[in-house]
Amino acid sequence: MSVLEELDRRGHNGPRTAGPGTRSRVALHVLDTLGRVVAGAPRPAPLTAVANTGAPSCMRLLLSVG
Repeated sequence: MSVLEELDRRGHNGPRTAGPGTRSRVALHVLDTLGRVVAGAPRPAPLTAVANTGAPSCMRLLLSVG
């Protein structure tokens, strides 16, 4: 299985296998991010925090695109 196929599989299975607590945290994160975008924040704060914590360069690249 290729990396892309694995990511696709995880993306499809994630919502089905996540528990109720995880789903509610994800929903709150999405609402928080949308609120920051509507308010005109230059970047959602959690992404900026992760990007500055020594995350692997591939993760920093993905976050900088988002």
